[in-house]
Amino acid sequence: VVSGLFERCHHLMSIEETLTAFYEYPDEMHELIEYLTEWELELAKGICENLHPDAVFHHDDWAPIKTHTVLSGTAIVAPTAAGSP
Repeated sequence: VVSGLFERCHHLMSIEETLTAFYEYPDEMHELIEYLTEWELELAKGICENLHPDAVFHHDDWAPIKTHTVLSGTAIVAPTAAGSP
């Protein structure tokens, strides 16, 4: 239904700013993640109460299936899977 907490954070700011904020402002990022968690739980509750789905999908995975995301310097490098753009 919604992207994961890390993705939600870097939708609010760039990836570089998000990673820097985790390092330089850990307390504030913890508060942000708590707020986002509560928001996502309320969203899921509303979906479940009104739409009665069999499952609610939540994700936060940046790694391709057969490889891993590599943190290189200040950029996140994720090798593409065969046949992917």
